[in-house]
Amino acid sequence: MPNPTEAPTAPRRSPRLSVRGLMLLVAGLGLAMALLQFWAANRNSDRATLSHQMGVLADRESGARARLGAIDGMSSARGRQARRALRLLASTLEDPDPIIRASAARMIGRLGSQVISDAGPTGSETVRPAALALLDRVGDPDGGASAEAIHALMLLNRSGPEGGPVAPEEVAGDLRELLEHDRSLDPSRAEARLAAMAALCVLEPIRGEGPPWLLRALDDPDPAVRRAAIEAALQPRPSGPPSDDPLPDAPSWLLRALDDQEAEVRMAAVWRCSTWVGTPAYRLEPAWGNPDEVADALLRGMGACRGEELAYRVVHLAANRPGGADAFASEIIRGFEARLEGDPRDWQADLSALEALGPAARPALPMLVRASRIARDADEPWLRDWLRMRLAEVASAIDFNSEETAVLYSEEAAVLLGN
Repeated sequence: MPNPTEAPTAPRRSPRLSVRGLMLLVAGLGLAMALLQFWAANRNSDRATLSHQMGVLADRESGARARLGAIDGMSSARGRQARRALRLLASTLEDPDPIIRASAARMIGRLGSQVISDAGPTGSETVRPAALALLDRVGDPDGGASAEAIHALMLLNRSGPEGGPVAPEEVAGDLRELLEHDRSLDPSRAEARLAAMAALCVLEPIRGEGPPWLLRALDDPDPAVRRAAIEAALQPRPSGPPSDDPLPDAPSWLLRALDDQEAEVRMAAVWRCSTWVGTPAYRLEPAWGNPDEVADALLRGMGACRGEELAYRVVHLAANRPGGADAFASEIIRGFEARLEGDPRDWQADLSALEALGPAARPALPMLVRASRIARDADEPWLRDWLRMRLAEVASAIDFNSEETAVLYSEEAAVLLGN
C-alpha cells in the first residue's frame, strides 16, 4: 500500500533539444573547428617561414641583404626553433661579412634574453653555447661586430634573475684584455673600446684607486675613449670614505686631460671636476700633489668652455686652492682684458668667471664699463641689450656700491626707458 504521508513526485521529463538549439550547437562546433584549423595553419606557416629563413641564413651563397633579413626574422622563434636559431646564429658569428656578424650578435642578445626570460635557469643553459660564441667575438677585428657582441653579452647577463649564461668574471676578463691591448686608431675599434668600458663599469664598479684598464683608457689614442674614461674615473664611488680622492695619481692624468688637444676631452675634465664643488667627495688638497698646478690647469681648461655655468663652477673649484680667489683673479682679469677687443659673444665665460670671483675681481670694474661702451656697437639689438644687463649684474656681484656699478645700471635704465 502507498504511504499516505509520502508526497507524490512529479514525473521526470527527458531533456529535449530544439531544432534551433541544435543548429546553434552545430554552428558553434563548426566555428571552433575553423578557428583551430586557422591557428594550426598559421602556426605551421610561421614555422615554415622560420625554417625557410634559417635555410637562407645557412646558405652562404645567399645575398647579404637576404641573410640580414633572415636574421631579423628570427626574433619570433620560440621553443625548439629558438634553440635551432641560436645554434645557427652562433655559427654565423664566424661569417666573413662584419655586418652579418654584428647583426647575428645583436639577434643572439634579443632572442637569448627572451629564452632566458621564458625558461629561467634552464634557459640560461640553453643560451650558454651562443653566449660563449659571443665571448669569442669580443676581440672581433671589426669594432662594430665587437661592440655588438659586448652589448649582447650584457643584455643576456641582465635577463635572468640569477645572472646570465656566462659568469661576469669571464666577461670582464676579456673586456679588460681588450682595453689594455687594443690601441688601434680605427674609429670602429674605438667603438668597441667604448662598449667594453661601459660594460666594465657595470660589471666592476670603480673603487679606490681605480683599475689598470681605466688608467690605460685615460691615455687612449681616441678622444671619445679618453673622454669616457675621464667621466668614469670622476664619477661618484659606490662605496668607501666620502673624502677619498678619485685616483691617487689624479694630478698626472687630470693635468693631461685639461691640456688635451681635443676640446671635448678638456670639457669633460673641467665639467667632471666642477661637479665636485659642494659635494662630500670634493677635496683639492696637498694629497692631490700640487693644488696650484691643478687649479691653474682648470683655468686653462676654462678657455675651452663657452658655457657660463661651467665657467662659474670652474672658478669656484679653483678658488678652493690655498690663497683663494685672490691668488688667480689677475689671470682671469688679464684674459678678459685681452678679449675685450674681440667678439662680445666670447665674453660669456669671462663674465661668469668674474661674477664668481666676487670682490676679488674689483680691478675688472673699469673694464666692465669699457665693455659697455664697446657693446653699443654690437650689430644685433638683442646682443646690445643683453650685454648691458649682464655687465650690470656682474658689476653688482663684484661691488654693488661701486661707481662703476652705478654707471652700468644707469645705462641699463636708460635703455629700458628708451633714452
